[in-house]
Amino acid sequence: MRKAFAFDVQAAIRAAWDLLWADAVRMRGTDYRASHDYYLTATDVERAVRGLADLTAEGKPWPKDKAPEWYGYSRVRFRGNLNGQVRDWLFGEVRRGRLTSFNFGRGHISGARFRPAGEPVTETEKKTMAAKEARKVHPRLEHMRDKGGLLCVPRRSVYSSHRSKAWSTTDRSKVTCPRCLKLLKEGLKCA
Repeated sequence: MRKAFAFDVQAAIRAAWDLLWADAVRMRGTDYRASHDYYLTATDVERAVRGLADLTAEGKPWPKDKAPEWYGYSRVRFRGNLNGQVRDWLFGEVRRGRLTSFNFGRGHISGARFRPAGEPVTETEKKTMAAKEARKVHPRLEHMRDKGGLLCVPRRSVYSSHRSKAWSTTDRSKVTCPRCLKLLKEGLKCA
């Protein structure tokens, strides 16, 4: 038998954020995750909201010091998309200037990390950002293409269904692949 009860999702999202962030601040330096990268994701907040809903369904009060743990099964069913509501709340707080979000410039929610405005980015995230920027500096490889395919790749059967996804050109001046350049320098003829 299902029993309906009053549950304020927006209040639960706010309470879940506060409890989770207090946990992250308290655990800094003692727990691996909290000491290396302290941020929250929409999934973290959603799980805590589900934990609060379970406590409410059982008639228990919400905790004041630690976020409830949720292990993947909840008797509480939500109308609509709880994850969407959490994301809307998080991005609303970002627009209000209370939170900051960061997802390595992907331009979408996937992997977005949230923290209160003014919180510093961790050393681990700085190293990751530097590595991603270093990858952007290198030009993409342009291979030399002829009738048989890419110059630096062994020829395949004409009946092969393999299609290369490498960038290629027929203009010798635009080639950046070191192997193709070496083969061109050795005087290999291209069609």
